[in-house]
Amino acid sequence: MPWVKIDDGIVDNLKTLKVWAQDPEAFALDVRGIAYCAKQLTDGFVPDEILALWYAGKDQRLAALTDLLVAAGRWERGGDGFHIHDYLEYNPSKAKVLEMRAKRSKSGKNGGEASGRTRREIAEESLQEARHD
Repeated sequence: MPWVKIDDGIVDNLKTLKVWAQDPEAFALDVRGIAYCAKQLTDGFVPDEILALWYAGKDQRLAALTDLLVAAGRWERGGDGFHIHDYLEYNPSKAKVLEMRAKRSKSGKNGGEASGRTRREIAEESLQEARHD
């Protein structure tokens, strides 16, 4: 199941308090950006293309919100999008997530194979017992 880590101190962090006080929608955009990055494994990068889809036809509003997040130090402009400040301090990197997924997959496969062997052994034992009865 996908998840994202958001520090419980976000509600009283000076940066986020400033954002919330000026425009709660910017705070919501910050959280939405964090969730997007976790789901898409972008290591904290929110592309302009995604923001444009989220705020289609509202370019000025989007600019105001991102300007506020940048001014507060929550987001940083970088290339064709924004980097969420300290994202990787609270969330695993793409490489770490893929590594964990591979380990879980291998573990699940190994467990499934072991379970299958056990079921076959039990079935064979039952069949042998039935032949001896």
